[in-house]
Amino acid sequence: MKSVYYSIISTLEREHAGLINLSPEDRAQLERTAAIFDSRYPPRLDPSPALRRPIDRERRRIEDSWRIPEGLIRDLNTPKQGVLGLGEGLGLSNGAKRAATIPAAILHTSKAWLTATLEYRPGTLHLKVSGKFTPQPGKSKRGEIRRISYASGRRLQNVVRELEKEDIWPEFMLTATYPADWQGALGADPAFLREYQATLRDLKKKTRLFTEAKRRAEASGYWPPNYDLLEEAYQDALRRVGRKAKELMRKLPDGSLVKRHLNAFLKRFDRRFGYRELATTPDRESAEALAAHIEKQEKYPMVKVLKRKRGGYKVVAVLYRVLWWMEFQRRGAPHLHFLFFDVVGIELDAVRRWTSTAWTGVVFGMRSLEQYFAAEVGSAYDTLRELWGRVTGESFFAEWLEARGLDIEVWKHLRAGTRVEKMRKKTWGYVAKEVSGGKAKAYQRRVPKLYRNIGRWWGYRNYRRKKSQKLKIPMVNVEAVHLLLDVIAKAETLMPEQAFRYRKKLERARKAIKNGELYAYLTIWGDAGEQAMATAQKALAA
Repeated sequence: MKSVYYSIISTLEREHAGLINLSPEDRAQLERTAAIFDSRYPPRLDPSPALRRPIDRERRRIEDSWRIPEGLIRDLNTPKQGVLGLGEGLGLSNGAKRAATIPAAILHTSKAWLTATLEYRPGTLHLKVSGKFTPQPGKSKRGEIRRISYASGRRLQNVVRELEKEDIWPEFMLTATYPADWQGALGADPAFLREYQATLRDLKKKTRLFTEAKRRAEASGYWPPNYDLLEEAYQDALRRVGRKAKELMRKLPDGSLVKRHLNAFLKRFDRRFGYRELATTPDRESAEALAAHIEKQEKYPMVKVLKRKRGGYKVVAVLYRVLWWMEFQRRGAPHLHFLFFDVVGIELDAVRRWTSTAWTGVVFGMRSLEQYFAAEVGSAYDTLRELWGRVTGESFFAEWLEARGLDIEVWKHLRAGTRVEKMRKKTWGYVAKEVSGGKAKAYQRRVPKLYRNIGRWWGYRNYRRKKSQKLKIPMVNVEAVHLLLDVIAKAETLMPEQAFRYRKKLERARKAIKNGELYAYLTIWGDAGEQAMATAQKALAA
């Protein structure tokens, strides 16, 4: 009967605390029943566990969501709070509002610990709100890169937007691929890789057989006669894989060679097309002064000072700028795209004739390829292909080249290793499409297996980005909040109607700033970013 009495008391306490709702008839019946037991059992001094658990849960949620440790209150110079016996604390988010109705614990107008940063480059505006108590991401370990990161792709798009804003457009694109034996061209041993993969398949097969035999033997208690043979075969395959794994890293395709080939190709391009010597001087000071004077005229994309082999210095004009990025083909081979812009006096036909020889020489490490352009080579190929067809004729042609000390792979790469084409439209959309493409081209952004040292995915040459403009706005009053909301509103008015997903991002950022949350981030691009930055500068100046 004692438990019944305490259950009735607990129900009345929960109803009084607002945790449950009782009808007047039920409440009166419980009170009459409790009055009968009051003389027989002593009253309970502490609240019942059923009442205490919800209250403690709310207290913990409030404390975890918005309470600041007491030692940090001195740094904020803000009024101290004592709410629900939680000690001295200060509201940092709307977690307290969700947990209970505590008006004194919500200080949306006091955000002295938050700072808004507006960073603008031509074409892109980044808005970020963070502060002293914003959770910082943990220090992650840099592991093996398996795909281009989201952040890297967005940085490339920011560069493209900056070029568009400056009215700079690509003029022609150059694509450079690798030969059929691309693994050998990147320092790998294809025969060893095939042998290693066969060893792995053998290990998987023997592991499965040994594991099944061991499981059946342990379950039945009967060990088959061939169990020792299966275990010995498994251990032998494991040792062979271990021995080959030690040599594997030295015989994988090396991505650093791709960057070496890229640098060597661009150096050859500089010597052939990229530089124009303007003057020579005996000392570096006069050369730098002359280069600065010429660069102010904006006649050339860039002016450099180089040291001469015979002494002195020379002032050279750079006649192009280039943006490059790397992708992977379905067969696993990397290939490079070069978009040339701000080109001065470079003929496209001359680049077409030169590119194939230069890139093939870089990939195969050959200085001269004149023998492959002899008239008898082309005549022999045409004759054999006409007599025997493409497949059989090429096999005979490979033997014919080998007898003369030439390589069929080099000859094929000279014919189909590169491509140069003029851009039909003034657009950087090709870069954006390749970086943010859908699932159809996802393989181009994934690193194939057995590939090491991926390195950078993209870069640019002979181009200096504009310095960013930064505004830091302490969130100390309501005016600062209204300023950021005006920036978002200005961006929203200039966004096209079709950008419904981006409008959701604008709404999330607006809500985070209004509620005083610890972090908010938004990227505004194009004319909208420029107008929004102008709005913020005008408001601060006023």
